[in-house]
Amino acid sequence: MSGSLNRGQPYIVSGRPGVTRSFADGFRLVADYPGQMLGPMFAILVPVAVVIAIATAVLYLTAFDDRDPSNPYTLSGEGSELFLILVVSGIQIFFSVIAGAATIAAAAACARGAPLRLVEALDVAFSGIGRILLLLLGLNLAMAILVFSIIGIPVALYLAVRLVFAIHSLVLESPGVPGALSNSWDYTRGNFLPVAGLLLLAALALVVAILFASMLSLIEPAGRSAEIVTIAGVNILQSIIIIPIEAAIVSMMTLFYLNLKAQEHDAASA
Repeated sequence: MSGSLNRGQPYIVSGRPGVTRSFADGFRLVADYPGQMLGPMFAILVPVAVVIAIATAVLYLTAFDDRDPSNPYTLSGEGSELFLILVVSGIQIFFSVIAGAATIAAAAACARGAPLRLVEALDVAFSGIGRILLLLLGLNLAMAILVFSIIGIPVALYLAVRLVFAIHSLVLESPGVPGALSNSWDYTRGNFLPVAGLLLLAALALVVAILFASMLSLIEPAGRSAEIVTIAGVNILQSIIIIPIEAAIVSMMTLFYLNLKAQEHDAASA
């Protein structure tokens, strides 16, 4: 039965949340509620990956029949090819944000023992997509400016950790963009190293998954047409392989956020 494994161990605990426990609980939440936790990403990212892969394959078989299909991101192509890259990247980012927000909502609901249906989780994401995109656009623009200034890199890293839960606050509490930034700043006060540690573990898990999925790219079919079709299939399979890890990462970050919030509430009530 969904959610029956380790039901005696709560996801939201009293006191400061542990890094290793949050990391493990992220995977446990996905294992306990596979339908709810994997549903948003599979429902959105897989169809998007399929459509993009097929459309890209068709273009490289026709309009871009003189271009190298194995490395379209060299930024050395014609204007139409570069435009394709921008469109594909924009579509992927947009739907990834929706899938991520829906997974945050699903993770919080499952952690509280009241799982959402897929349509309910997606409704949370779509209803707040404007504010979520505004938040992410502002954060990424600020980080880019700091990173390109070189000397601002340490500041960018610090802000990235302190503001990492802004999207969680926006999705789960709907305080508005300024309120979400303020909440993340408050919840991470005194918890910089644990949050940074969890982010590092999450990044390592994602790198391992990506390296595993990238092994599919070692397939080398004969002929350009076969290569294009293979690349399309590999891209779809890679998306499917990485989704469980992405869902686990969203889960562990959401659980850490919920525990930080509970800790803040307990301190305020004391």
